[in-house]
Order: sequence, then structure tokens, then C-alpha cells
Amino acid sequence: MTDEEFWNLVGTLGGESNRNTVGTLAEILASKGIDSVEEFAEKLTENMRKLDNAGFSGALVRDVADPQEAHPVPLIGDALVNFHFAVIAAGKSQFHEFIAEPGRVTQHRWDFSESDAIGEAVTSAYEKITGRPWPGPLPGHLTAEQPSKTNGNIRAALPELWLNLALHGEGDIPAPYFDAVSAVAESINADPDWRTWWSNTELGELTVEIEFGDRSDSASVSVRRGQAWASFRLEASRFKGNTPGTLAYLACIDLEAAFAQVSVELNTGAPPTVPFPANATPPTPKNQAARERLAQLRRRRREQT
Repeated sequence: MTDEEFWNLVGTLGGESNRNTVGTLAEILASKGIDSVEEFAEKLTENMRKLDNAGFSGALVRDVADPQEAHPVPLIGDALVNFHFAVIAAGKSQFHEFIAEPGRVTQHRWDFSESDAIGEAVTSAYEKITGRPWPGPLPGHLTAEQPSKTNGNIRAALPELWLNLALHGEGDIPAPYFDAVSAVAESINADPDWRTWWSNTELGELTVEIEFGDRSDSASVSVRRGQAWASFRLEASRFKGNTPGTLAYLACIDLEAAFAQVSVELNTGAPPTVPFPANATPPTPKNQAARERLAQLRRRRREQT
């Protein structure tokens, strides 16, 4: 895909990226085929990296949703990422204008609260073509570059935090589950046995993405540009009625299943043992059976509607 083709597609947004403007882009990408979807995603990430290097962090920028009397908040974290998406959505001329003169962004009022929708248009097109979820983080979100292998020392080249986790869903993720997943990921990143296991793949980072919703469980593992992504969809009903200890246990079981899937798909050999927090408590057989029965009933209900 040429730069001109990329910017022509961006032009379908009409200058703003949000849930109301990206539908046409998603439809066009889906009609062009999988190669165009992936090439657009690569161009999007390439331009997001240019913006990341342009020095907008900390800029005082106003959003159209801000009250008139409100003071602008410095751009950091997710707000900065969304702002980068908004600059791309504004079009080719403004993109190059603000790259050349970053200070001018403060003179505009932006619409960046939903601007990551441009990345969701890519994932929507991909799923429409393949029937599978997008393999990795939202297109445009930056990850570490693939480490150089010229020195032959793959283990030393791995980033310190080689394991990334992304959890999201239609409702709130219980804090005990989230805290347990985060603690286990931190332990795994620091464990030399786990590092050795993953370094044998000669890949860079591994991102495990788990989406919770009302759809049936599914899983996919893929490698793109030397990075690996494992994407899972799990039913949010698994959280209902569980104690904090059981939620912590469930988090570890879900990670065990994720690593097992990765090991099979990438032929890595069995992974090391997942460390369980001290408060992790298995569910009682009776409660587990009741939850599985309820989940089955919900699935049948959805199939009938």
C-alpha cells in the first residue's frame, strides 16, 4: 500500500475518527482483502511511531468534550495515544504540518476521546474477512521493536518485560482477578526459567490479550513481525458468584490455559509452572457445576435469539 492510498483511505473519515465515522473505512478495507487490511495497519503503526517521536507528550491540548472553562490537561498515557490517532485522522496535510511544528497542536480543539476507532476499523475488517479476532494489540498501538539477532545471543536481547497482558471486556473486571493476573505476569517476567522457555522461540515480546464478554470462548495465536500475540475470548459470566480467592485462582487457571495454547501453536515445549498467589482458592465442585450449568443456559439462550 502506498502512502497516497493510505491517506486516501484515511480521508473517508472526514477529518475525525470516532464510532460514527469509521464504518465506511472498515467496509472499504474488508472489501479490499486481507493484504490491504494488514498493509493499512502497518502504515497506521508507522505513522503513529512518527508522532510518538515528534514530542507531543505533555502538550496542553483541548478536546471538544472539555467544558469551555476547563483547563487543558497535559497529554500522557492513553490520552496521548488517542491524540496521535486524531492527528492521523485529521489527514495528510495536518499530519505533516504538526510533525513539522509540534507546538501548533495547542492552537486547535481536537476530538480524540474515541479516535482509537480507526484502529478498531482495522480489527473489524480483519474479523469480517477471516472470522477470527485481530491477532495482537489494537493496530497503531506501539510495541517494542524486534531485537537484533546479529550477536547470536537471543536470551540477552529479550526485553526485560517480554510478557505483556491486555485485559478488557464489556463490563468491569473484578479487582481480585486483575490483581492476580498482574502479579503473576510480574513474577513470570522476572523468572529466569520462564525467560529461558520463551527465548528458545527466538521471538521478541509475547502479548496475551483476553477479552471478556457474552460470546463463547475462543483462542488464536499468531506471529507478526517477530512478535507473538495470543488472543482469547472468555465469557464474563465466569466471574459471577466467586470469592476473591477463587477469582485469583481463576486468573491463574486462565493464564495456564493461555500458555498451554501458545506452547502448542508455537511448538515451544511445556512452559514452566504458573505461580499461584497464596490466596488462590479452587472453587468447590458444587459451585463450579452450577456456574457451568448457568453458562450453558446463557449460550443456548443466545443461540435461540
